[in-house]
Amino acid sequence: MVREQITKRVDDIPYEFSQFGAERALKLLVRLSKIVGKPLALAVSSAEGEGSLLKKQVNPNTLALAVEALMERLDESEAVEIIKGLTSGDSCMCQGRRIEFNTHYEGRLPHMFKVLAAALEVQYGNFFDALGGLPGFASRATTPAPTQSTGPSGAPSSQA
Repeated sequence: MVREQITKRVDDIPYEFSQFGAERALKLLVRLSKIVGKPLALAVSSAEGEGSLLKKQVNPNTLALAVEALMERLDESEAVEIIKGLTSGDSCMCQGRRIEFNTHYEGRLPHMFKVLAAALEVQYGNFFDALGGLPGFASRATTPAPTQSTGPSGAPSSQA
């Protein structure tokens, strides 16, 4: 089955993302939740102000606890595996070409994190939207590419 392809521009470079199937998406969401669940909950619970999470003020003490909780849960090998799985290989291509992680992102870690944000928005944007719009973090780094996507039926579908 052909997965929907969504094109996003990151630093004015087009990236094509393949949406995960339900099982792969759910397994990764559970892994991510185990890693960032408590730290994210701590940060969100202390956020004050209007608008998206990034526009709110987070209590510095709570933010420090959130970062500490994240570091306790973060295994470097698992983090690399997750990031590579979202930003290269069969789930993300750049200008129509398969991405070789080490070569493509060498010396460009800030760019890689922007691509990661776009990948998370593609894979889980509708999930986070249902929780109140938390993935607004990706909208700053990415802009929709003015291209068409191929839907599951193989027919063109416009994507923003």
